[in-house]
Amino acid sequence: AGLTLAQYATLRVTNTASDSDLPVLGLTYSLANAPAGAAIDTNGVISWTPGAGQGHTTNTITTVVRDAGVPPLSATNSFVVVVNEINVAPVLPGQGNRTLFGQQALMVTNTASEPDMPPVTLAYQLTGPTGAVIDGNGVISWTPALAQVPSTNVFTTVVTDSNPWSVNSQHLSATNSFTVVVNVIHNGPVLPAQVGLTLAQYATLTVTNTASDSDVPSLGLTYNLVGAPLGAAVNTNGVITWTPGAGQGHTTNTITTVV
Repeated sequence: AGLTLAQYATLRVTNTASDSDLPVLGLTYSLANAPAGAAIDTNGVISWTPGAGQGHTTNTITTVVRDAGVPPLSATNSFVVVVNEINVAPVLPGQGNRTLFGQQALMVTNTASEPDMPPVTLAYQLTGPTGAVIDGNGVISWTPALAQVPSTNVFTTVVTDSNPWSVNSQHLSATNSFTVVVNVIHNGPVLPAQVGLTLAQYATLTVTNTASDSDVPSLGLTYNLVGAPLGAAVNTNGVITWTPGAGQGHTTNTITTVV
């Protein structure tokens, strides 16, 4: 008779032969073309636990028993075992929290492992900040927008399998979460190098002394001159102007900009 078995469950069938020989002869059992892992003991008891890759299969188990006579005589019988697939949930790796600076790009491989054999299709979903995406291989990518600096963000991944052979067509899932903190970048402004200049009295000096600033988000800059000669000024863009007037000829002047 045929049998139905769940994957990973153990089959045990007593298939002991009777023998009317006198005197009684020893019997030897073997399986012909049996599925991997199936075995029969010296008493004719068959055991088998279908493992990975053996779900959703139909298997014929044939027993051959031989006696120890001369010549040896044998008998055989067969039965069918249908193994139903047992769906095993996917497994997501553990993920640690992360820290980004400014608009630094994030990439996290969050690929699930799939115990089912043969492997089944996995679908990924991501809950996280605006702009974050996850692809079909479980790789998360995100570059914070300027408005997201600074911020604290929770990324939650859900992976769901799709096993068409599982009992009741069940779909199993796994989830994990991690936090990404985005910090501001505050390096401070940098002024360009400037060289000494020679100027005629009453001529106008114009020097572009604009600072660069890599802060994210950008911060406003304020310029001022320290110890500058009378009449020298710097505007909001870091441009210095000065026209030496009466009494300022034949002088040496140090112009110091602070931003």
